[in-house]
Amino acid sequence: CRGRIRATLSPHEFDPDTANNSLNATLPIRAEADLVIAKADAADPALTSSMLAYTVTVTNMGNVTLSNVTLADTVGGVTISGGPIASLPVGGVDSTTFSGTYTLTQADINAGHFLNTALVSALSGRRARGAPGP
Repeated sequence: CRGRIRATLSPHEFDPDTANNSLNATLPIRAEADLVIAKADAADPALTSSMLAYTVTVTNMGNVTLSNVTLADTVGGVTISGGPIASLPVGGVDSTTFSGTYTLTQADINAGHFLNTALVSALSGRRARGAPGP
């Protein structure tokens, strides 16, 4: 992408040649995608066969509007529902399109945690890593 900047100088003293008092410059501006995901669940108490119901929030922290935003579970075991997000503007936040569920196992309880990772991506092909879930 390219952007244009115009600067006009205003001298403190009289300048008889004002034709050279402005400058045009074309500077490169990088279009960058920066997707952030956050997951939250509410399963208390944690028992074998308890269902974790994830709320997933996707935020566009980049400087370009993104389209066809999708979410995938990269570890396995979590069922993702919803999507894709057709368009997510710069600064846009979506917490209603995606959700996820997972059934706790005795092994999860014995380990004291369930670690899950998800990946959010956009049609542009740029990706952002999601933070591990609780």
